[in-house]
Amino acid sequence: MVEVHEDGRSGDTTKVSVPEALHSAAHGWINIGRREMDTSVIDQRIVDVMPPSGQAGDVVDWAVIAAAWGHGFPDDYREFVRCYGEGAVEDFLGVLIPGADLVLDGEGMYQESENARLTWQEDARPHRSEVIDGVDGEKLVAWGVDAGADILCWDTSSGDPNAWPVVVFRRQGYPHWLRYEMGMVAFLLSMFSGRLEENPLSGDHLWNRRSVKFLHRLDETALHARGGAILGQGSLIPISACHGDVAWSCEQGCGMCSRVMRRSDSRHF
Repeated sequence: MVEVHEDGRSGDTTKVSVPEALHSAAHGWINIGRREMDTSVIDQRIVDVMPPSGQAGDVVDWAVIAAAWGHGFPDDYREFVRCYGEGAVEDFLGVLIPGADLVLDGEGMYQESENARLTWQEDARPHRSEVIDGVDGEKLVAWGVDAGADILCWDTSSGDPNAWPVVVFRRQGYPHWLRYEMGMVAFLLSMFSGRLEENPLSGDHLWNRRSVKFLHRLDETALHARGGAILGQGSLIPISACHGDVAWSCEQGCGMCSRVMRRSDSRHF
């Protein structure tokens, strides 16, 4: 078991330019489009390390989402969605957004949450030492997946979403389950700066980096439509395409990441 506590500070006020409203989807959110975005609420350090991409930012009806999921979501994550939206960090870590219709969310946050809970159950049965005391594996909600087949979650046991710790299933490395007493944004910052006790993921693509690239999924779709390669630190390579759907696989060919990183013009990762 690994626990790391947050060491954060408040951010400064700044504004960044992102595109005009262009897109809507059946998941309870829309892309906010290019305008002056106030990033004073989100920790300024993450904006400095990872500037939002051209079409960054999604507007989510959080009341509708809360009704569908039975709970709210942390403030820092909601601000991340507002500033960055659904997309990928260094073509390695995909950030998920909850859908209002859990059936339509079959390849997104809902499905990955189910995958995390099932994995927890499988680890808990034969190897109790593999899991973490104090974490309710039945209440894991996934907010990210990566090309190493890791799943990044919250333990949603607390009634206060801002108190949810980050829980990581790391496919490669031991222990496989790690717990961090901090929110999503603080976790990303701590990983980017290398301030955690160890690298929490199965690849070093995001570990101890001075700057990282975030690409909104609409930017990725546009780049692919223009025939551009969406290759980066994660080395995700297109393996098939049909009617706008693109399947991606990491160099290891593990199979799981080609599923969790499936991309579409109208669906989540």
